[in-house]
Amino acid sequence: MIGIQVELDKMRTLRLTINSVSLFDEMSNTSFLELTDQLEKGKLTISQVRMLIWAMLLHEDESLTVKGAGEVMQAGIEEEKTDLAEIMEKMTLAVINFLIPRKDRGKMMSQFQEEKKSSTTDLPKKNLKKKSTEE
Repeated sequence: MIGIQVELDKMRTLRLTINSVSLFDEMSNTSFLELTDQLEKGKLTISQVRMLIWAMLLHEDESLTVKGAGEVMQAGIEEEKTDLAEIMEKMTLAVINFLIPRKDRGKMMSQFQEEKKSSTTDLPKKNLKKKSTEE
């Protein structure tokens, strides 16, 4: 299974496995399938994002803790290598990669990225940049 590259504290590969999804189910108050519904609706809590990133990084380091996953995310944000929106986008691509059959995966990932481009989630950033340059 191919992972999704993301720059956090360093370049990392987000990848779900049967074992990491099982651990996620055991440790969280929601099942992975319920979480995917929340992800699709854009209703994840930051705790769920952190736990999902943890599950996606276990293939690299089985000793990583949930808190440690938050620390590698924070390091990437503080070092301006990434931001939370990009982390969540890459996380979503990794979920698609895990759930969608190989023959449909490329189409789904392209569709997700096209929807992301046409969404209005970048408008606040543009408005903030405009305001800060006007001041």
